[in-house]
Amino acid sequence: MTAPAQQPNLFQAINRLWPVDLDLIWLRERDKAPVQNQWTTQDRKTLSELKQSWRQGYNLGIRLGVRSVLREGVCCVGVDMDVRSDEARHFQEAYAAVEELLENPGQYPTVLSGRGNGSRHYYAAVEIERLPHTCHFRRSKDTVYDPARKKRVPAWEVDIGSTGRQFVAPGSVHPSGGVYTEAVPLDRIPDVPEAFYEALETVPETDIHRAVVIPISAADVDLDALPLPEGIKEKIRSGPAPEDEGRWPSRSEYFFAMLCALAAAGLDDETMCGVATCPAYAMSGKPLGNRKGIRASAMQWVARQIPRARAQAERWRLENRLDVDLSDPANNPGVDEFFDPENIAEMNRQKKYEVVPEAPAQHRPFPCETLNEVAAWLQSEAPEICWQTGQIAAIALASAAASRRYRTEFGDPLNLYTGIVTHSIGLVRHYKPALHRALAEAGYAGMIANGRFSSPGVLYNMLHRSPALLYVSDDYGSQLAFAKRQPSGAHEQTLSIFADIHNAKPIYLNNGQEAGIGKQGERVVIHHPALSILAMISADQLSTVVRASELGRGALEQFLFVLAPEDPAAYTMNDPEPGDVPGWIAAHLQAIRLIEQGDDTDLVKDNPAQEPDLRTVRFDAKLDAAYAAIMAISDRREARPILLSARAILRRLCAVLAVWANPPHPVVSREILAWTSGYVAANVRAFLEAFNILSTDDGKLTQYQQILDHIAQGGAEGRTPKDLSQRCWAFKKLSKEKRAETMDLLLEDGEVVQMPRGRGGKVYIAARFVKEAGAAEVFAEESGDTPPGGSV
Repeated sequence: MTAPAQQPNLFQAINRLWPVDLDLIWLRERDKAPVQNQWTTQDRKTLSELKQSWRQGYNLGIRLGVRSVLREGVCCVGVDMDVRSDEARHFQEAYAAVEELLENPGQYPTVLSGRGNGSRHYYAAVEIERLPHTCHFRRSKDTVYDPARKKRVPAWEVDIGSTGRQFVAPGSVHPSGGVYTEAVPLDRIPDVPEAFYEALETVPETDIHRAVVIPISAADVDLDALPLPEGIKEKIRSGPAPEDEGRWPSRSEYFFAMLCALAAAGLDDETMCGVATCPAYAMSGKPLGNRKGIRASAMQWVARQIPRARAQAERWRLENRLDVDLSDPANNPGVDEFFDPENIAEMNRQKKYEVVPEAPAQHRPFPCETLNEVAAWLQSEAPEICWQTGQIAAIALASAAASRRYRTEFGDPLNLYTGIVTHSIGLVRHYKPALHRALAEAGYAGMIANGRFSSPGVLYNMLHRSPALLYVSDDYGSQLAFAKRQPSGAHEQTLSIFADIHNAKPIYLNNGQEAGIGKQGERVVIHHPALSILAMISADQLSTVVRASELGRGALEQFLFVLAPEDPAAYTMNDPEPGDVPGWIAAHLQAIRLIEQGDDTDLVKDNPAQEPDLRTVRFDAKLDAAYAAIMAISDRREARPILLSARAILRRLCAVLAVWANPPHPVVSREILAWTSGYVAANVRAFLEAFNILSTDDGKLTQYQQILDHIAQGGAEGRTPKDLSQRCWAFKKLSKEKRAETMDLLLEDGEVVQMPRGRGGKVYIAARFVKEAGAAEVFAEESGDTPPGGSV
């Protein structure tokens, strides 16, 4: 079989780059994205593993920073000179910025990018102890339009690539079709000059992308001088004894047991790394094995395992399983038993927990005072006042008012899909008539959608009547459930259209009469349809449809959901007396719609057959940090559609608030961005924590997940075995053996914990509602919990 044309080029590059000690990974075909998830933390592949995992079309990448240790104490970084303009002066400006760093760039290995325009990557060696973070070094003040991003971007940028970043290797193919080629070979990588470190001191903190790097100096450690039991010392020095056969299934279990012993003895990080990577000790086989014996790289890997080992050692102490001071070598008897995997598993099952009281969410008012007054008016119409739901209802009104009148500088429309998740729809149903009255008082009764969109024709007819439409649904959960059962599938198709029109793309109907529009065979176009939604849905209903296979139905991934608190103490009782809509609210809505009272041009401006003339909302604040905060919420692949949509929601909501604050000249300020980024990130995080996103081959929830969901719905009270067998159908239909097996799996995975209840009874509680008794307050730190409206 003839090898593909690309294979020899990449394999030649691999054979040349491997001896230089560069860490190589595969990238997707004609792309810069790595093939594997979690590529920043995966172990380095051997040369044979790398070649065996090759697939036709792959590109090749070089991991930078501590992943590519060139020699003792020195690793590789990259300088990315990205030129997007074809003007000569822009190339010269970018090259001058590189000269600030490298003084003489021509002596460093250089790979020309397939982008063209002179874009290139430089490779240089730096001291690990002075290793910089990935950062933006310099960028042009001039901008050019980038068709791929559909926005204007700097004409050139110079960035530093370090730990957590990878560069595309020579021989790979750029998305544009160009090939990455070497201008200066990558066979020798010189050290950076002192000017490199000095120049980076001028980089603003906001342009630095920090990676977790623990600098550890390599040093041999005298094992005999350490306060460890002799039995542990011998296992570290020589490996498992013959009587330990089968005790640790693999080298990884043995290594971690020894690392826990070092942690339990109270040794510092540097000493632990020195022992774990000393070639004279058998324990070093794991960290040194896949790192070609380069100790500095191995120590970085060990440093990342230490916190987990310390947590395990602390857990044993908390359980009074280690009631001796391991720093005293005399306390040898019985210590080894704590590193037996079976004992570890048993101790984990018997851990003591206590319920974590839910911290009350903190109210952060809108950065626009008048919008706070709108939220207060909406809440005054409610039997129970709750600021979380009042804020999202106010957002829905402001979004509807700005839709089909404005857009962001990135091209986003301003219609938003918002939702309230509550245990009782009755507590929030009053928002529907209140919002309708506000729009009607302003003269926009035509923007109100009543009832269900039972078919695509009904939806198209409503959008043709009013291309800017507010749909407040107090039965959205029932609609999702009904759509799955309806034989014709018309309602399901309608809900799926919500996802298609979220970005206000034109709707083309070849036969308008089918939607009750025009004559038979007449072609109808609806330009820039702007549908805004406020959906009310119960937590039980939402939990059955939030899965990867169903996110498209009803545009769930494009919703910004707010979870109404379950604690009755979070609500204030009220005696609502619905009255007139405040006159200033109606006037402000008219100002946003750019219509003066008595002006009839709104009929022309909302003509579906015409492209609307949209005002642009400018951003005076950078979005990079806010984007990073959103993407850091979860690394689960299933959550990625929701996180990517959250970035668009962030831009839209920023613009909506800017329009409300100043309709004639809307600008997104830093204050607006700070509030919005905290609000969006906190609510997305709360949503993902409350509802697991799943995907199975048939699109159904697994029994494991159904049982976990049922336990989570019990909150801090949890579920007893009797509750599960009587009220959880997935648990009820399992055999006795399968029930025990499933619960053991949930406990081992850390999804639930078992706590005593009454005399000899027990209860299962979802892990997010508990913390370890006596442990440090790690719950909030590990979950990254931020109250809705909190800061990032």
